[in-house]
Amino acid sequence: MPRSERPDEPREGLVARLLVLGTDAARVSATADLCRALGVADEVVEHRPDQPAGPDDGRGGPGGPVGLVVALGSAWPDVLAVLPALGPGGVLYWEADGRAGAWASLRRLRRVGMTATAYRRRRHGEHDTLFLPLGPREAARWYVDELADDSGTARRVARRLATSSGAAIRGALGAVGGPVSWVAVRGEGDLTPGVLVDLDLGGVPSGPGDAGPTLPVVLTRGEGEWSRVVLLPFDDRDRSPRAVVKLPRLARHGEATLRERRLLAELAQTLPEPVRASVPVPLGGGSWQGLPVAVESYLPGRPLGHRGRAEDDPGRAELLRAAAWVAALHRPTRPPSAVAPSLDATLDEAVASCGLVLGPEVRGRFGDAALRGTELPRGYQHGDLTPTNLRVAGGGVAGGGLSAVDWESGRAGAPLTDLLYLLLHWPWPGHPDLGTAPDDVLRAVFLRTDGTPARTAQAVVTAYLGQLDLPRHVVGPLLAHMLALQAVDRAGRVASSGDRPVGNLYADLLGSAVTAPEGSTWW
Repeated sequence: MPRSERPDEPREGLVARLLVLGTDAARVSATADLCRALGVADEVVEHRPDQPAGPDDGRGGPGGPVGLVVALGSAWPDVLAVLPALGPGGVLYWEADGRAGAWASLRRLRRVGMTATAYRRRRHGEHDTLFLPLGPREAARWYVDELADDSGTARRVARRLATSSGAAIRGALGAVGGPVSWVAVRGEGDLTPGVLVDLDLGGVPSGPGDAGPTLPVVLTRGEGEWSRVVLLPFDDRDRSPRAVVKLPRLARHGEATLRERRLLAELAQTLPEPVRASVPVPLGGGSWQGLPVAVESYLPGRPLGHRGRAEDDPGRAELLRAAAWVAALHRPTRPPSAVAPSLDATLDEAVASCGLVLGPEVRGRFGDAALRGTELPRGYQHGDLTPTNLRVAGGGVAGGGLSAVDWESGRAGAPLTDLLYLLLHWPWPGHPDLGTAPDDVLRAVFLRTDGTPARTAQAVVTAYLGQLDLPRHVVGPLLAHMLALQAVDRAGRVASSGDRPVGNLYADLLGSAVTAPEGSTWW
């Protein structure tokens, strides 16, 4: 969130007074509560549309001027009405629909004496997953080249945009309707988000003759309280982000950021080349407002799932490349402190934490006894290897140009689990996604002997087993092991979030997998 620089008034919060307004009273209240929890301001005020913001002299009334205004879904007249309360250097953060055009509102803000920039936001469900500033010359082109999904109509539009100039891409993204955010400062001021202002980013490389990074390109928060904010510093002359800056949304979820920081440091010392080049390098760390922050290198590439959507040979080829990369990660690595994985212990933990009821025969089919004495190699596991976190870049990287980002769930553990997780989350054409119909996906990929997903998954897993010299009978036990690990992790995250109880997708899938009749699956 942006901050107002007020060195003459030292405060515990980033600003003295913060004003939240919007068309949805519940969202305004939730945002105000989050700002209080994060210590963004010493005083957080929820503003009603019929409430005057302050006297006409713009000094903000008896409580003093407002340092930060957060407007959620507000129309321009409502935003204009509260701007007199902003003191010198005060910051406006305004989210609205961009049907009137991002540039039109940008001009309005500048006409009333604000230094402003515009962001286009991408929505996923009820959450913003991407903030794209329309100012830096190459930011929009980078987004189209690397992050824009290339399926259906979007593919044709992306291809046309990719051949355009950076200015044309920015104009196209800013002219169409959709969620847009504006960040503006009263008078001359810094539009960099507060985390980049307050944090010492010594690890972020600067360009030639440049003082440092300015605007971020992507700000993503995921789908739960445990998700993190990710900032990608991007200067006007850069063609790609200079680094990746991560911090949790809430302090109680900071352990994941610290764990990733420690794991990446260990991987940098342990992995041999060229596998090491496919994993981010830790550049530094610190804290902001009591939240742990990690800075790591940026790895270019498009999400693998944006390339391999067809059920034909190209889609199968992408998965085979992924299997080769995962094997390259697992084969040479032996984490210094890793202990032998216990499938029995993981099943027991899933039963205890998720309330599962598993019969005594489950251990015989999916526990340690089911390995038949096979010793499992111990290697590093990504833990959340979705098609989005596995990226495709140019040559020179292990696995044919693949790399993996977002290692907050990484751990030392048993082989194959990353690959089985990737197959479960793959965007199989003609089939629903995992979040829509999880049992259908599990059945199509793992619990059937026919159909393209099952045949492709079998071929990919067979190739991986060959590279690690593992027998086929370990697949079923390790599938149950992967689901149990994810079920335990999900149970822990939900419990620590303080939210009302919700379903556990992976616990449900574990129950389905271990009750499948013998001989009915490809493994």
